[in-house]
Amino acid sequence: MNQAGIKKLIQKGEGISIEFKEIGRADELFKYCRHYTGGKDPELIEEDIFKCIVPLAQEATAQVTMQTTAQVTAQVTAQVEKSEKIIEFCKSPKSASEIMDLLGLKHREYFRKKILLPLLKQGFLKPTIPGKPTSSKQKYYATQKKKIR
Repeated sequence: MNQAGIKKLIQKGEGISIEFKEIGRADELFKYCRHYTGGKDPELIEEDIFKCIVPLAQEATAQVTMQTTAQVTAQVTAQVEKSEKIIEFCKSPKSASEIMDLLGLKHREYFRKKILLPLLKQGFLKPTIPGKPTSSKQKYYATQKKKIR
């Protein structure tokens, strides 16, 4: 059965799991899911909405958790190191352009939203002209706030 035929069956409200099996995809689904479920079959539920529930095996969950933890740890560590580098650099007032040059960044809006504003909000940096945040003469200096780590 082709895709148009499946769409007609769905519109009529007929069983999609039967059609899923007819087009040869059900066997693939079960075959590949078993690699992640520890041999368990996915659960196919036909109600108002067709659902396919894939119960992950403990090993797969542990593997994903370890990968995610390692990735997040690396990202957070890099962000903390970048922030500490900026704070150290801004012991004397520096312009946004000077800080961007230090980090090798070109995209001003990204720098402002993702790096500068969080450091200002957390109190690690202060502007030299607080009343004029967009001044061309604006510079930023490190506060006496404790280190990030």
